[in-house]
Amino acid sequence: MSGFLLSPEPPSVPLTYSILKATKHSGQYVPDNILVDKPMDSLSRWSGEGIGTEQWILLRLEAPSVLKSITFGKLSKAHPCNMKDFKFLIGPSEDKLTEILSASLKNDTIPETFALKHINSVGIPFPTHYVKIAPISSHAPKFNISIWHVSMNGINDPVYVAKAQIACEEYREISLRDMRPHL
Repeated sequence: MSGFLLSPEPPSVPLTYSILKATKHSGQYVPDNILVDKPMDSLSRWSGEGIGTEQWILLRLEAPSVLKSITFGKLSKAHPCNMKDFKFLIGPSEDKLTEILSASLKNDTIPETFALKHINSVGIPFPTHYVKIAPISSHAPKFNISIWHVSMNGINDPVYVAKAQIACEEYREISLRDMRPHL
């Protein structure tokens, strides 16, 4: 593992993703709408169906990557449906997701970028393949929650990501081995 820590980090690049699945959407506001940034188009959004129900959208990165930031695009004017509070989860599979961010968006027209935790406590980057955005509230009560556009940046260099996956697995095995005597 120590050799990994000495490796130079490749540059961060825009990451490609697809929509894997989502909770029900409202009308024509389908999940695929978040793939394209159209701030002048009020129809270019995903909007969850229902108010006060658990909602989420699950994305799959084109390839496992070390995710470093996420940017939420916005409409060209404030909107009551704009997502306010949300949680952001990542993981190697859709059933092994870990929350790495809980935050809020402003109700304005300026896209917001959030730096993401991407290195564990001993300095090893952890790759992800799946991303889940769980909206919690909109800016106005009793309105469906909308997400307008999502873009992500990170490292998708296959050699770097493979080394990170191996280092994470080795670290996990060492941690488990060290815990066994205490159990």
